Amino acid sequence: MRRLMWRLVPALALAAGCYIKEEPPPPTIPEPPPSATFIDTTRDYTIVAGTSDKCLQMVDRSMDDAALAELRKCDGSDAQRFRFIPIAGAYNIRNVPSGKCIDVRGAVTDEGADVLQFVCHAGDNEQWIVSDTNNPGFVRLVDRHSLKVADVWDGKLVDGALLKQRTWNQAASEQFKLRPVVVVPPPPAQATGPGLAATEAVAPGKRIRRTAPPESSRARSQTAPR
Repeated sequence: MRRLMWRLVPALALAAGCYIKEEPPPPTIPEPPPSATFIDTTRDYTIVAGTSDKCLQMVDRSMDDAALAELRKCDGSDAQRFRFIPIAGAYNIRNVPSGKCIDVRGAVTDEGADVLQFVCHAGDNEQWIVSDTNNPGFVRLVDRHSLKVADVWDGKLVDGALLKQRTWNQAASEQFKLRPVVVVPPPPAQATGPGLAATEAVAPGKRIRRTAPPESSRARSQTAPR
């Protein structure tokens, strides 16, 4: 009888839904190593697609939350400038005019999720690992939450091509160049002198020709007591 009960207990537990088979945890995907490319966090950058040589910006140059990331012809505008803010081996990528961060919509891990801008926060879906590719001079932008990369969806080469996340497969559409923005210093102040208009420039090596004071000034100096 006792032997029979030992046989029945596992069967009864399984029938009642009490027996749970333990599954091994899914394998952990390691983060890719950071790129050896030096990023100056005090400078602004343009992010240039390797396939089209077009620059990252927000649709309609929007300042709004959830504005989608797209590619447009590089034009040197502030809308295409980004600052890399270091955060524990990764970066917040902040759009300069909006002050918002590049983000994966809803912090999802789905293939094809939108890349957009959103107010900067502590979420790891706004943390991007800049990692090397198989192509020297190019990097991939890896979202720390999903460990997927920013991708020019469908490999489009036209203005308005959107960025989405996808699994890294070494495609050219997943590779970008980071170009430091070159700041042109303002021209030096133009030299002026008495009798010259404020907008009249003096050529290098040219002597300033001073004009005579007005007649009334000369008359006053001649009649002044000695």
